[in-house]
Amino acid sequence: MRRLSGYPGRLFRKWVSWGALNGPSRVEIWNMLNDLMEADLDIETAMTVTIRACRDQGQTLRPWVLGKWRRALLDGRFPDEAALWVPATEAMVIAGYGRVDAQRLFAAAARIAEARGRQKAALWSALVMPVALTVGILISLWLAGWQFIPVMAKVAPPSRWEMSARLFGEGALWVHANDVALGVWIAVGWVALRFVILNWSGPGRTLADNVPPFSLYRTIAGAAFLFVAIEFLRAGVDLNERTFGQLKANASRYTRSRIAAIERRMRDGDGLGASMVACGHRFPDPSLIAVVAALDNTEGWEERLAGFVDRWTIRSEELLRRRAGVLNMLLLTFAAAMMGVAIKGMFGMMSAASAGMGVR
Repeated sequence: MRRLSGYPGRLFRKWVSWGALNGPSRVEIWNMLNDLMEADLDIETAMTVTIRACRDQGQTLRPWVLGKWRRALLDGRFPDEAALWVPATEAMVIAGYGRVDAQRLFAAAARIAEARGRQKAALWSALVMPVALTVGILISLWLAGWQFIPVMAKVAPPSRWEMSARLFGEGALWVHANDVALGVWIAVGWVALRFVILNWSGPGRTLADNVPPFSLYRTIAGAAFLFVAIEFLRAGVDLNERTFGQLKANASRYTRSRIAAIERRMRDGDGLGASMVACGHRFPDPSLIAVVAALDNTEGWEERLAGFVDRWTIRSEELLRRRAGVLNMLLLTFAAAMMGVAIKGMFGMMSAASAGMGVR
Protein backbone atom coordinates (compact mmCIF):
# COMPACT_ATOMS: atom_id res chain seq x y z
CA MET A 1 0.00 0.00 0.00
CA ARG A 2 1.35 3.43 -0.92
CA ARG A 3 2.46 5.45 2.08
CA LEU A 4 0.02 8.16 3.14
CA SER A 5 1.41 11.46 4.39
CA GLY A 6 0.09 14.70 5.81
CA TYR A 7 -3.38 15.03 7.30
CA PRO A 8 -4.95 12.12 5.30
CA GLY A 9 -2.18 9.86 6.57
CA ARG A 10 -2.69 10.95 10.20
CA LEU A 11 -6.46 10.48 9.89
CA PHE A 12 -6.01 7.02 8.36
CA ARG A 13 -3.58 5.94 11.07
CA LYS A 14 -5.90 7.28 13.78
CA TRP A 15 -8.77 5.24 12.34
CA VAL A 16 -6.67 2.08 12.11
CA SER A 17 -5.34 2.61 15.64
CA TRP A 18 -8.86 2.85 17.05
CA GLY A 19 -9.70 -0.51 15.56
CA ALA A 20 -6.42 -2.42 15.83
CA LEU A 21 -4.34 -0.76 18.55
CA ASN A 22 -6.70 0.25 21.33
CA GLY A 23 -5.47 0.30 24.91
CA PRO A 24 -5.88 -3.42 25.78
CA SER A 25 -4.41 -4.42 22.40
CA ARG A 26 -1.31 -2.32 22.94
CA VAL A 27 -0.84 -3.73 26.44
CA GLU A 28 -1.05 -7.23 24.96
CA ILE A 29 1.48 -6.40 22.21
CA TRP A 30 4.01 -4.75 24.55
CA ASN A 31 3.74 -7.57 27.08
CA MET A 32 4.09 -10.24 24.40
CA LEU A 33 7.21 -8.60 22.99
CA ASN A 34 8.63 -8.27 26.50
CA ASP A 35 7.88 -11.92 27.36
CA LEU A 36 9.38 -13.23 24.12
CA MET A 37 12.56 -11.21 24.59
CA GLU A 38 12.73 -12.39 28.21
CA ALA A 39 12.78 -15.90 26.72
CA ASP A 40 16.00 -14.88 24.90
CA LEU A 41 14.46 -14.19 21.48
CA ASP A 42 15.93 -11.23 19.60
CA ILE A 43 13.63 -8.32 18.81
CA GLU A 44 13.18 -9.22 15.12
CA THR A 45 12.12 -12.79 15.97
CA ALA A 46 9.87 -11.55 18.79
CA MET A 47 8.15 -9.18 16.36
CA THR A 48 7.69 -11.99 13.82
CA VAL A 49 6.18 -14.32 16.43
CA THR A 50 3.84 -11.56 17.63
CA ILE A 51 2.63 -10.94 14.07
CA ARG A 52 2.04 -14.66 13.56
CA ALA A 53 0.11 -14.89 16.85
CA CYS A 54 -2.15 -12.01 15.79
CA ARG A 55 -2.83 -13.65 12.43
CA ASP A 56 -3.65 -16.96 14.14
CA GLN A 57 -6.30 -15.08 16.13
CA GLY A 58 -7.98 -14.06 12.87
CA GLN A 59 -6.86 -10.44 12.98
CA THR A 60 -5.90 -8.50 9.87
CA LEU A 61 -5.24 -4.84 10.73
CA ARG A 62 -2.99 -5.49 13.71
CA PRO A 63 -0.61 -7.83 11.84
CA TRP A 64 -0.48 -5.29 9.01
CA VAL A 65 0.57 -2.49 11.38
CA LEU A 66 3.10 -4.73 13.15
CA GLY A 67 4.47 -5.68 9.74
CA LYS A 68 5.21 -2.02 9.13
CA TRP A 69 6.94 -1.89 12.51
CA ARG A 70 9.09 -4.90 11.59
CA ARG A 71 10.15 -3.38 8.26
CA ALA A 72 10.96 -0.11 10.05
CA LEU A 73 12.96 -2.09 12.59
CA LEU A 74 15.10 -3.58 9.84
CA ASP A 75 15.53 -0.13 8.28
CA GLY A 76 16.52 1.49 11.59
CA ARG A 77 13.29 3.56 11.78
CA PHE A 78 11.40 1.65 14.47
CA PRO A 79 10.87 4.49 17.00
CA ASP A 80 9.68 6.88 14.28
CA GLU A 81 7.26 4.35 12.78
CA ALA A 82 5.85 3.19 16.13
CA ALA A 83 5.27 6.83 17.15
CA LEU A 84 2.87 7.21 14.21
CA TRP A 85 0.53 4.56 15.64
CA VAL A 86 0.64 4.81 19.44
CA PRO A 87 -0.17 7.61 21.92
CA ALA A 88 2.53 10.18 22.64
CA THR A 89 3.08 8.80 26.16
CA GLU A 90 4.12 5.40 24.78
CA ALA A 91 5.99 6.96 21.86
CA MET A 92 8.14 8.81 24.41
CA VAL A 93 9.23 5.44 25.82
CA ILE A 94 9.92 3.82 22.45
CA ALA A 95 12.01 6.88 21.52
CA GLY A 96 14.64 5.45 23.85
CA TYR A 97 15.18 2.46 21.54
CA GLY A 98 18.88 2.07 20.89
CA ARG A 99 19.84 3.75 24.18
CA VAL A 100 17.85 1.55 26.58
CA ASP A 101 17.41 -2.21 26.50
CA ALA A 102 14.38 -2.94 24.26
CA GLN A 103 12.88 -5.42 26.73
CA ARG A 104 12.86 -2.75 29.43
CA LEU A 105 11.22 -0.32 27.00
CA PHE A 106 8.43 -2.75 26.11
CA ALA A 107 7.75 -3.48 29.78
CA ALA A 108 7.58 0.27 30.50
CA ALA A 109 5.30 0.88 27.50
CA ALA A 110 2.94 -1.84 28.77
CA ARG A 111 2.79 -0.26 32.24
CA ILE A 112 2.12 3.18 30.77
CA ALA A 113 -0.61 1.81 28.49
CA GLU A 114 -2.24 0.07 31.46
CA ALA A 115 -2.04 3.20 33.62
CA ARG A 116 -3.41 5.37 30.81
CA GLY A 117 -6.28 2.93 30.30
CA ARG A 118 -7.18 2.98 34.01
CA GLN A 119 -7.00 6.78 34.12
CA LYS A 120 -9.23 7.15 31.05
CA ALA A 121 -11.71 4.61 32.45
CA ALA A 122 -11.89 6.57 35.72
CA LEU A 123 -12.49 9.79 33.79
CA TRP A 124 -15.19 8.39 31.52
CA SER A 125 -17.00 6.65 34.39
CA ALA A 126 -17.46 10.07 36.00
CA LEU A 127 -18.64 11.77 32.80
CA VAL A 128 -20.81 9.14 31.11
CA MET A 129 -24.00 9.89 33.08
CA PRO A 130 -24.18 13.69 32.53
CA VAL A 131 -23.20 13.27 28.87
CA ALA A 132 -25.90 10.61 28.40
CA LEU A 133 -28.48 12.84 30.11
CA THR A 134 -27.55 15.82 27.93
CA VAL A 135 -27.82 13.72 24.76
CA GLY A 136 -31.17 12.34 25.95
CA ILE A 137 -32.50 15.85 26.59
CA LEU A 138 -31.41 17.05 23.14
CA ILE A 139 -33.15 14.07 21.54
CA SER A 140 -36.29 14.79 23.58
CA LEU A 141 -36.21 18.43 22.48
CA TRP A 142 -35.87 17.38 18.85
CA LEU A 143 -38.83 15.01 19.14
CA ALA A 144 -40.91 17.66 20.92
CA GLY A 145 -40.11 20.21 18.24
CA TRP A 146 -41.05 17.69 15.56
CA GLN A 147 -44.62 16.89 16.73
CA PHE A 148 -45.53 17.88 20.30
CA ILE A 149 -44.94 21.65 20.09
CA PRO A 150 -46.74 22.15 16.73
CA VAL A 151 -49.78 20.20 17.99
CA MET A 152 -49.91 22.15 21.27
CA ALA A 153 -49.58 25.44 19.38
CA LYS A 154 -52.72 24.59 17.43
CA VAL A 155 -54.65 23.83 20.59
CA ALA A 156 -53.49 26.91 22.52
CA PRO A 157 -51.64 29.87 20.91
CA PRO A 158 -48.09 30.38 22.25
CA SER A 159 -49.08 33.89 23.36
CA ARG A 160 -51.14 32.28 26.12
CA TRP A 161 -48.25 30.12 27.36
CA GLU A 162 -46.35 31.01 30.48
CA MET A 163 -42.66 31.92 30.24
CA SER A 164 -41.26 28.42 30.92
CA ALA A 165 -43.57 26.94 28.28
CA ARG A 166 -42.50 29.51 25.69
CA LEU A 167 -38.82 28.89 26.49
CA PHE A 168 -39.30 25.15 26.14
CA GLY A 169 -41.30 25.51 22.94
CA GLU A 170 -38.87 27.89 21.28
CA GLY A 171 -35.93 25.75 22.34
CA ALA A 172 -37.49 22.55 21.02
CA LEU A 173 -38.46 24.15 17.69
CA TRP A 174 -34.95 25.60 17.32
CA VAL A 175 -33.28 22.23 18.02
CA HIS A 176 -35.55 20.52 15.47
CA ALA A 177 -35.00 23.21 12.83
CA ASN A 178 -31.23 23.37 13.35
CA ASP A 179 -30.39 19.76 14.16
CA VAL A 180 -27.61 19.45 11.57
CA ALA A 181 -26.07 22.81 12.50
CA LEU A 182 -26.26 21.92 16.20
CA GLY A 183 -24.48 18.62 15.55
CA VAL A 184 -21.78 20.42 13.60
CA TRP A 185 -21.30 23.03 16.32
CA ILE A 186 -21.04 20.36 19.02
CA ALA A 187 -18.41 18.55 16.96
CA VAL A 188 -16.55 21.80 16.28
CA GLY A 189 -16.72 22.70 19.97
CA TRP A 190 -15.30 19.33 20.97
CA VAL A 191 -12.45 19.62 18.44
CA ALA A 192 -11.74 23.21 19.55
CA LEU A 193 -11.67 22.21 23.24
CA ARG A 194 -9.34 19.32 22.48
CA PHE A 195 -7.08 21.63 20.45
CA VAL A 196 -6.91 24.17 23.28
CA ILE A 197 -6.18 21.51 25.90
CA LEU A 198 -3.34 20.05 23.83
CA ASN A 199 -1.82 23.29 22.53
CA TRP A 200 -2.45 26.17 24.93
CA SER A 201 0.74 26.72 26.91
CA GLY A 202 0.92 30.50 27.31
CA PRO A 203 -0.29 32.95 29.96
CA GLY A 204 -3.21 31.71 32.01
CA ARG A 205 -2.65 27.99 31.42
CA THR A 206 -1.11 27.41 34.84
CA LEU A 207 -4.23 28.88 36.43
CA ALA A 208 -6.53 26.90 34.11
CA ASP A 209 -4.68 23.71 35.07
CA ASN A 210 -6.38 23.91 38.47
CA VAL A 211 -9.84 23.17 37.05
CA PRO A 212 -11.24 20.41 34.80
CA PRO A 213 -10.74 19.47 32.03
CA PHE A 214 -7.28 21.11 32.03
CA SER A 215 -6.33 19.65 35.42
CA LEU A 216 -7.23 16.18 34.15
CA TYR A 217 -4.94 16.45 31.15
CA ARG A 218 -2.12 17.90 33.26
CA THR A 219 -2.31 14.87 35.55
CA ILE A 220 -2.36 12.29 32.74
CA ALA A 221 0.35 13.91 30.57
CA GLY A 222 2.53 14.88 33.52
CA ALA A 223 2.43 11.45 35.13
CA ALA A 224 3.37 9.86 31.80
CA PHE A 225 6.34 12.23 31.42
CA LEU A 226 7.63 11.46 34.91
CA PHE A 227 7.08 7.74 34.40
CA VAL A 228 9.13 7.78 31.19
CA ALA A 229 11.86 9.98 32.70
CA ILE A 230 12.24 7.55 35.60
CA GLU A 231 12.47 4.59 33.23
CA PHE A 232 15.34 6.35 31.45
CA LEU A 233 17.08 7.10 34.75
CA ARG A 234 16.67 3.49 35.94
CA ALA A 235 18.26 2.34 32.68
CA GLY A 236 21.26 4.58 33.29
CA VAL A 237 20.32 7.23 30.71
CA ASP A 238 21.04 10.81 31.81
CA LEU A 239 18.39 13.49 31.42
CA ASN A 240 20.51 15.48 28.98
CA GLU A 241 19.63 17.50 25.88
CA ARG A 242 19.29 14.39 23.70
CA THR A 243 17.01 12.65 26.21
CA PHE A 244 14.79 15.69 26.64
CA GLY A 245 14.64 15.99 22.85
CA GLN A 246 13.30 12.44 22.67
CA LEU A 247 10.78 13.13 25.43
CA LYS A 248 9.50 16.21 23.59
CA ALA A 249 9.54 14.72 20.08
CA ASN A 250 6.07 13.16 20.11
CA ALA A 251 4.47 15.13 22.94
CA SER A 252 1.69 17.70 22.59
CA ARG A 253 2.64 21.37 22.44
CA TYR A 254 1.48 21.86 26.04
CA THR A 255 3.52 18.91 27.31
CA ARG A 256 6.58 20.03 25.28
CA SER A 257 6.42 23.49 26.89
CA ARG A 258 6.33 21.97 30.40
CA ILE A 259 9.18 19.56 29.65
CA ALA A 260 11.23 22.38 28.07
CA ALA A 261 10.79 24.51 31.21
CA ILE A 262 12.11 21.66 33.38
CA GLU A 263 14.99 21.12 30.93
CA ARG A 264 16.05 24.80 31.14
CA ARG A 265 16.16 24.64 34.94
CA MET A 266 18.18 21.43 34.89
CA ARG A 267 20.68 22.99 32.47
CA ASP A 268 21.19 25.68 35.10
CA GLY A 269 22.23 23.01 37.57
CA ASP A 270 19.00 22.19 39.44
CA GLY A 271 17.90 18.61 40.05
CA LEU A 272 14.71 17.15 38.56
CA GLY A 273 12.54 17.85 41.61
CA ALA A 274 14.00 21.32 42.23
CA SER A 275 13.40 22.17 38.57
CA MET A 276 9.74 21.14 38.82
CA VAL A 277 9.31 23.34 41.88
CA ALA A 278 11.11 26.32 40.32
CA CYS A 279 9.00 26.21 37.14
CA GLY A 280 5.84 26.85 39.14
CA HIS A 281 3.69 24.97 36.65
CA ARG A 282 2.54 22.32 39.18
CA PHE A 283 3.48 19.81 36.46
CA PRO A 284 3.03 16.88 36.64
CA ASP A 285 1.13 17.16 39.96
CA PRO A 286 1.80 18.94 43.25
CA SER A 287 1.74 15.67 45.22
CA LEU A 288 4.37 14.19 42.89
CA ILE A 289 6.61 17.25 42.79
CA ALA A 290 7.04 17.29 46.57
CA VAL A 291 8.22 13.67 46.61
CA VAL A 292 10.57 14.11 43.62
CA ALA A 293 12.14 17.15 45.29
CA ALA A 294 12.54 15.28 48.60
CA LEU A 295 14.20 12.25 46.98
CA ASP A 296 16.28 14.21 44.44
CA ASN A 297 19.78 12.77 44.06
CA THR A 298 19.64 10.70 47.25
CA GLU A 299 21.18 7.22 47.09
CA GLY A 300 19.04 4.87 44.99
CA TRP A 301 16.45 7.62 44.47
CA GLU A 302 15.47 6.41 40.99
CA GLU A 303 14.22 3.05 42.32
CA ARG A 304 12.46 4.58 45.33
CA LEU A 305 10.83 7.23 43.17
CA ALA A 306 9.82 4.61 40.60
CA GLY A 307 8.05 2.65 43.33
CA PHE A 308 6.26 5.76 44.56
CA VAL A 309 5.15 6.74 41.03
CA ASP A 310 3.85 3.21 40.42
CA ARG A 311 1.73 3.43 43.57
CA TRP A 312 0.68 7.01 42.80
CA THR A 313 -0.44 5.98 39.31
CA ILE A 314 -2.85 3.49 40.87
CA ARG A 315 -4.11 6.11 43.34
CA SER A 316 -4.42 8.64 40.50
CA GLU A 317 -7.56 6.84 39.34
CA GLU A 318 -9.32 8.07 42.47
CA LEU A 319 -7.68 11.50 42.06
CA LEU A 320 -9.03 11.76 38.53
CA ARG A 321 -12.47 10.65 39.70
CA ARG A 322 -12.53 13.43 42.30
CA ARG A 323 -11.39 16.05 39.79
CA ALA A 324 -13.80 14.77 37.16
CA GLY A 325 -16.50 14.88 39.84
CA VAL A 326 -16.43 18.69 39.69
CA LEU A 327 -17.10 18.57 35.96
CA ASN A 328 -19.66 15.83 36.56
CA MET A 329 -21.53 18.04 39.04
CA LEU A 330 -21.56 21.02 36.68
CA LEU A 331 -22.86 18.95 33.77
CA LEU A 332 -25.48 17.23 35.92
CA THR A 333 -26.64 20.62 37.25
CA PHE A 334 -26.95 21.91 33.69
CA ALA A 335 -28.83 18.78 32.59
CA ALA A 336 -31.15 18.95 35.62
CA ALA A 337 -31.90 22.63 34.92
CA MET A 338 -32.74 21.84 31.30
CA MET A 339 -34.93 18.96 32.37
CA GLY A 340 -36.71 21.11 34.96
CA VAL A 341 -37.48 23.81 32.37
CA ALA A 342 -38.71 21.16 29.94
CA ILE A 343 -41.04 19.51 32.47
CA LYS A 344 -42.40 22.84 33.72
CA GLY A 345 -42.86 24.01 30.14
CA MET A 346 -44.76 20.87 29.13
CA PHE A 347 -47.12 21.21 32.11
CA GLY A 348 -47.59 24.89 31.28
CA MET A 349 -48.54 24.03 27.69
CA MET A 350 -50.98 21.35 28.82
CA SER A 351 -52.56 23.78 31.32
CA ALA A 352 -52.96 26.39 28.58
CA ALA A 353 -54.39 23.77 26.24
CA SER A 354 -56.84 22.56 28.91
CA ALA A 355 -57.97 26.15 29.58
CA GLY A 356 -58.40 26.74 25.85
CA MET A 357 -60.63 23.70 25.52
CA GLY A 358 -62.69 24.74 28.49
CA VAL A 359 -61.42 21.94 30.74
CA ARG A 360 -61.65 22.79 34.47
